[in-house]
Amino acid sequence: MYEIIWHKPGKIKAIIELDHKVEWNGSIHSWYTNGAYLGCAGLKNGQHEGLSIAYHENGKIRAIADFVDGLPIGLEYQFTKMGQLSSTKNHDENTSSKVNSEKFKH
Repeated sequence: MYEIIWHKPGKIKAIIELDHKVEWNGSIHSWYTNGAYLGCAGLKNGQHEGLSIAYHENGKIRAIADFVDGLPIGLEYQFTKMGQLSSTKNHDENTSSKVNSEKFKH
């Protein structure tokens, strides 16, 4: 079963997987108002759980984070609109850092 949330008629904002109790459990996929894919995440009891991936409107990766009970854990990665790693945040230590983009050119 799924719940669909709309930006406006004809424009899907999110599709959310529901369990047998009609609660948000499973996955969520969402879109920008222009129809571009925004990202996906796992859900458990209505909270983010597991890996969450977000994209810029141009389709390039925007962020990757892991969640437990709705709270980010470990390293969160942020990317520029061109898809290059720009910063990280360690939610376990509450620290963040800018990344030297030269280091990550593969």
